[in-house]
Amino acid sequence: MLGMFVNTLAMRNAPSGEKSFHAYVQEVKENALRAYENQDYPFEELVNKLDVARDVSRNPLFDTMFILQNTEQGALDIEGLTCRVYPNQHNVAKFDLTFIAVEEAEGIVCSIEYANSLYKRETVERMAQHFKQLIDVIVRDPQMKLSAIEMITPDEKMQILEVFNGTVTDYPRDKTIHQLFEEQVERTPDQVAVVYEGSQLTYGELNEKANRLARRLRAEGVQPDQPIGILVERSLEMMVGLLGILKAGGAYVPIDPEYPDERMRYMLEDSGAKQLLVQRRFQERVSFTGTTFVLEDALFAKEDGSNLELLTGPRHLANLIYTSGSTGQPKGVMVEHRNVVRLVKNTNYAELNEQTRILQAGAIVFDASTFEIWGALLNGGRLHLVSNDVILDATKLKKTIQQYGITTMLLVTPLFNQLSQQDSKLFAGVQTLIVGGDVLSVPHINRVLQHHPGLRIINAYGPTENATISTTQEIKEEQTEAAPIGRPIHNSTAYVVDRSMNLAPIGAWGELIVGGDGVARGYSNKPELTDEKFIPSPFRQGERSYRTGDLARWRSDGTLEYKGRIDEQVKIRGYRIELGEIETQLMKLEAIQEAVVTARDDETGQKHLCAYFVAEKELTVSDLRTLLSEELPGYMIPSFFVHLEQIPLNVNGKVDRKALPTPEGGMQTGTEYVAPRTPMEAQLAQIWQEVLGLERIGMKDNFFDVGGHSLRATTLVAKMHKAMGIEMPLREVFQYSTIEQMAEVISGKEQHTYGSIPVIEERTHYPVSSAQKRMYILSQLEGGELSYNMPSIFTVDGPIDRERLEAVFRQLIRRHEALRTGIELVNGEPVQRVREDVEFAVEYVHASEEEVEGLLHKFVRVFDLSHAPLLRVGLIERKPDRHVLMIDMHHIISDGTSIGIMVQEFVQLYHGAELAPLRIQYKDYAAWQQAE
Repeated sequence: MLGMFVNTLAMRNAPSGEKSFHAYVQEVKENALRAYENQDYPFEELVNKLDVARDVSRNPLFDTMFILQNTEQGALDIEGLTCRVYPNQHNVAKFDLTFIAVEEAEGIVCSIEYANSLYKRETVERMAQHFKQLIDVIVRDPQMKLSAIEMITPDEKMQILEVFNGTVTDYPRDKTIHQLFEEQVERTPDQVAVVYEGSQLTYGELNEKANRLARRLRAEGVQPDQPIGILVERSLEMMVGLLGILKAGGAYVPIDPEYPDERMRYMLEDSGAKQLLVQRRFQERVSFTGTTFVLEDALFAKEDGSNLELLTGPRHLANLIYTSGSTGQPKGVMVEHRNVVRLVKNTNYAELNEQTRILQAGAIVFDASTFEIWGALLNGGRLHLVSNDVILDATKLKKTIQQYGITTMLLVTPLFNQLSQQDSKLFAGVQTLIVGGDVLSVPHINRVLQHHPGLRIINAYGPTENATISTTQEIKEEQTEAAPIGRPIHNSTAYVVDRSMNLAPIGAWGELIVGGDGVARGYSNKPELTDEKFIPSPFRQGERSYRTGDLARWRSDGTLEYKGRIDEQVKIRGYRIELGEIETQLMKLEAIQEAVVTARDDETGQKHLCAYFVAEKELTVSDLRTLLSEELPGYMIPSFFVHLEQIPLNVNGKVDRKALPTPEGGMQTGTEYVAPRTPMEAQLAQIWQEVLGLERIGMKDNFFDVGGHSLRATTLVAKMHKAMGIEMPLREVFQYSTIEQMAEVISGKEQHTYGSIPVIEERTHYPVSSAQKRMYILSQLEGGELSYNMPSIFTVDGPIDRERLEAVFRQLIRRHEALRTGIELVNGEPVQRVREDVEFAVEYVHASEEEVEGLLHKFVRVFDLSHAPLLRVGLIERKPDRHVLMIDMHHIISDGTSIGIMVQEFVQLYHGAELAPLRIQYKDYAAWQQAE
């Protein structure tokens, strides 16, 4: 009996890392046996009861399939003919990925079918190698824990560890920050070191002032690693204070005068600071029980200005920078001297020398200032300090850049976006612009590159815990997508790992961990958190690493791609979503300048996506949803869109998510009730109410949010056809899923008189099986796609009897009702109609070898499911004794086993055998199944 007997069985398997592979296989076996006890339960019914969000572009529940073909397929074993499977099968991927294993006499042959719109061939080829590696590992040791199994190949592992991370270079690793500064003073004592509002200090002058302060601090008992608070704004006093603390042997704890009192108090208390340096105007700003020094005080002038005895080494603390913490209290990152020296000496991402002019845009409390200050002063360059009102004003900043000949800048991404939006030409004269701290905005980067073709823009990535910069990527041309974060800088490493800390292969997403000489000591007074985040390198002996909590993956060219925070994954209606992915797509829209996406809870605790954006023109929510739907699945389209004049930033120049406003109208479903406004909307509303069993439906309500699903969508299409004479493909219900949208679409369609199918006797129409019902819906959704064609193509060498070939296929069509069955809609439900006779002929054609490929593509074409037979046969004659036999069936009347049966019977009939009559047909099976 031929037919579609395939059903998808859903099984819950739990591959936890502590299980051995052998134990896991046994669990899967037991789960499979239990599932087979309910193998006739319709998969579509399960999907409906789970109430998962529907998306026409995705398969429900899963999009990766594994197929083990271990049944007899039947071979075209015809006497006098040599038949082989044609090497090109012209398959259309039904899932994102399908792993196929076929048992043959020689062994198991594996292949991967993939959607080429999602995957590159090189990616799938790597997957095949990883799959092979997994098999090799588990065959050698079936008792291995799942968490210990690595799928990365030895060659790939060597490439990542040795090639991508071959970053070791020479730099003054045995020296401190102030040692290197003093060496620079010896070389260029009279060169200007720092400039602020018309005042300046040479290297010699700055060194003497810092030495005097340091002696006073030592007199107060300052010891190596001792934190000292410094409460200042950008100024010459700030630089004297920072250097004075380091020379005394201490570590500076920068505090922003704009901080709330409680945050200041916590930082001073947590750090253990016993001394605090302040500018006079901030002397009363904070309550402090230790010793306070006013940096403008002339008392320091009495101290000796010569260099002090060195008390510290490269492993002592240089600063303590506080970053936001998940518990609500900031975390103090303990940065050592060598971390900073590795950042700014002998760099490979920026040219730093005595001609360098750096403008400090970062607040002293922000780790960007580490690069700006010491990148200039440890290389003989000049540091320019300006006030916040200059940094935030593109006009003033542009004038400052030109006035002082600024060559190098570091800007956090949101600040770069706002400044370049104000004036994309403001970076004239700058040689190197480093941008980091968030995903780069493609439109802003491209706009700046257009106006500054010679500017080196560096995309920098790095947490404070790895001394500001870990990886960099130079952007040399206009971008079409988010730029990678590049390669590890000198004396730094980067690895992508899975949850078990195994090295992830190229192309696989995982947590990014960074290592090398930039890794900080840890968090102040947080030993447990330090042990969790700062770990011994899993891959390089003697090295420490930091777990960033960021998602990344290696590209084949050795650069890293950044996706966002692991803890910024949210789960909406069962789907795991990366907010950064939505932000990236929003930023691709022409009018969007900046975008932030958050997940907010409504009054019932349900999460909804909310998009905040800055745009150069008004955009309607409808426009945004339509544009995003071209790139994102429905479940990733935000429920709320908020147009802002400016994205709020915190003191460090990063997006202040807490300051984003709550969407107007409250956190309801995102749609207000709108009554019908036209006769067409009123008629559609009536049909919707009948199909969904609801008393009231608004014009903006989404069909699938108010109880609709794919089967009800089928009924909706039929009722619209009958009541309105409108032919709307099922896929359009998914595309235009509100009455408002449907009415717009229908107004452009021609109306047709409804030709209802006449009621006939039971011997003519039969219920479809559960598998057929699901297949019918999927086929309607995909419209003109070929996903469910099942072509089989063979080369046939020898004298083939064309008349006998066609006669045998006619016999098969008479024998199997499935080959005379079409699928139609009756009362909104798909049914089988078995025809007594159908038109059938083998398609014959003569062709040259060069023409065969084109003919094969033309042969596999869309079936009309209502028109039987859902079978085509073609024969290409290349030479009198060389042919290509083509057979194509629709999946709705067949499956892999059925094709094997048909091939076997074809061979028997071709040889003249008589076949025993069939006791039942597929329609009998379908009716039986539906009655169960």
